[in-house]
Amino acid sequence: MLKNVTDMAKSAGLDYHMDKTVMVNTQKAHQLIQFAKTKNLGDAMEERLFKAYFTEGLNVADNEVLTKLGTEAGLDATELQAAFTDDQYLYSMKQDIQEGASLGVRGVPFFVFDRKYGISGAQPSAAFTETLEKSFTEWRKANPEIKLQVTEGQSCSVDGTCD
Repeated sequence: MLKNVTDMAKSAGLDYHMDKTVMVNTQKAHQLIQFAKTKNLGDAMEERLFKAYFTEGLNVADNEVLTKLGTEAGLDATELQAAFTDDQYLYSMKQDIQEGASLGVRGVPFFVFDRKYGISGAQPSAAFTETLEKSFTEWRKANPEIKLQVTEGQSCSVDGTCD
């Protein structure tokens, strides 16, 4: 299975080294992501953790490793210790797990499209393209145009002309 994941990742242009991965409980890493979200660095933290785990084979349950990765993603080393000790990040992580379970998620990776379609496990890129196109087509049909109620006020146009 690990070789299959490595091969599929390679075909998608990803450099995975599943033979180096350290299988650990990733709770602390997920708490770190929840903390990073509060600093608008959630995506950067997730990407750094993916690289650390799948490519570098780092132990993403180790506080020192997580602190180093967090600072690399732009978090303050002292502040990010809250991710490991403040129950709010544990609670946020558990809420994510509960939401996933209510959607039918039973493992990772799992991708949800428009809360209607899911892709589980390593799949070829065509499966993602097909599902994305299908969900967007359905969404666009249900949302043919965007109608905003606009309250006008002083503003500047895209050419820089201001009221």
